[in-house]
Amino acid sequence: MGAKDSNSPKLHYSYKYRFEIVHLRYKLDEYKRKFEIEKNIKNNLYAFILSQGLFNQLQDYEMNNDMRSSDGFGLAIEYLKLNFPENKN
Repeated sequence: MGAKDSNSPKLHYSYKYRFEIVHLRYKLDEYKRKFEIEKNIKNNLYAFILSQGLFNQLQDYEMNNDMRSSDGFGLAIEYLKLNFPENKN
């Protein structure tokens, strides 16, 4: 069996690693795309806060909440659930 033989273990691992690299590059590109979307949304929300004169309210909120915590997601969902029209009856 030579190195170019398709049954060669060395060649088999080479294809396996190439596939894994391609897959990891795809996943990395997907994560980058999602990161950019989230970053753009947050930047636009921050621009909205500033443009509406809400910066002082944001500072007050920050004083009472850990902005690095993941609790913000749950709080936002709860707020949305409570303020849906069908929940205001």
